[in-house]
Amino acid sequence: MKFKYVIKRLLIAIPTFFGITFFTYLILSMAGSPLDAYLADPRITVMELERKRNSLGLDQPIFIQYFIWLKNFFNMDLGFSFQSQRPVTQMIFERMGITALLAGSSLILSLLISIPLGIFSASKPNSFRDHASSAFSFILVATPNFFMGLILIYFFAIKLRVLPSGGLFDASGQKNTLMLLKHMILPTLVLSFQQIGSWMRYMRGSMLEVLQEDYITTARAKGLKKKSSLLYTCT
Repeated sequence: MKFKYVIKRLLIAIPTFFGITFFTYLILSMAGSPLDAYLADPRITVMELERKRNSLGLDQPIFIQYFIWLKNFFNMDLGFSFQSQRPVTQMIFERMGITALLAGSSLILSLLISIPLGIFSASKPNSFRDHASSAFSFILVATPNFFMGLILIYFFAIKLRVLPSGGLFDASGQKNTLMLLKHMILPTLVLSFQQIGSWMRYMRGSMLEVLQEDYITTARAKGLKKKSSLLYTCT
């Protein structure tokens, strides 16, 4: 049964991947040409632009361009950055470690906060605490990350000056773990807000669903206290 489910999900994922990547490529190609970056150079000639167009494969139809990009993508060749003149794959791998660290930190923080809040909200459904927790979770989910980031930077980095506004380390050139953790506080908080709201709603719904199961009702009828039933449900 699980094997059939995995095969089914894979069969759905494959056309979804090709559909999303093709339409994304199509929209980006309609937004502008990579050759526009060369137009800022007054020394560029028409012949040089045409040579660049041919070398990049931009003279081919859009379908051919997409399949060329797809082949290069599977070969881990994402081309060069026009801004830094460096391989894009190299730039991605350089930032992959800190990105994974930041994503993992925000996930752990969101779970540590959202699970107790979700249990707290589900302990008394339709009460004031439940409505307040639900409103709080909706606010977190609806607030854009960039807006929350600007607010946190304004208060903690500009007004209070207790946290840095960006970067991994200070401009002094010193690099240590404590400095890295200090720089990660604000981005970790920003990335956690929407996750906290989503996990709170998920935890609340799961708790209410489990609390209505027959074995919980039977245990409560035999004298199991409400707090004990909540702990039993979590385990």
